[in-house]
Amino acid sequence: MIVILSVTAYLEQLAKFYPGALKWESGKIIVEGSSVNPVGASAVSTDLRGSMALVLAGILSQGESQIDKVHMALRGYDQLKEKLSALGIETSIF
Repeated sequence: MIVILSVTAYLEQLAKFYPGALKWESGKIIVEGSSVNPVGASAVSTDLRGSMALVLAGILSQGESQIDKVHMALRGYDQLKEKLSALGIETSIF
């Protein structure tokens, strides 16, 4: 088991994509397994880079994902929706 202290806030949200492998507990992320198969989840963006990490986790996951406050990634990464579309990645923004 690996315990990482003082991580950024987005890791709590990222852990939702890796149930059983990543666990958020009292400000620490705990890596419990070696699963690299993320599942669809609902998460909330907290900052620019964290927002993009959640977008990437959503792309890699099995099933549908919803990321609230994704506007940070859309504002920080030029033409993100169009670039994802060009790669064949379906997105909807509400």
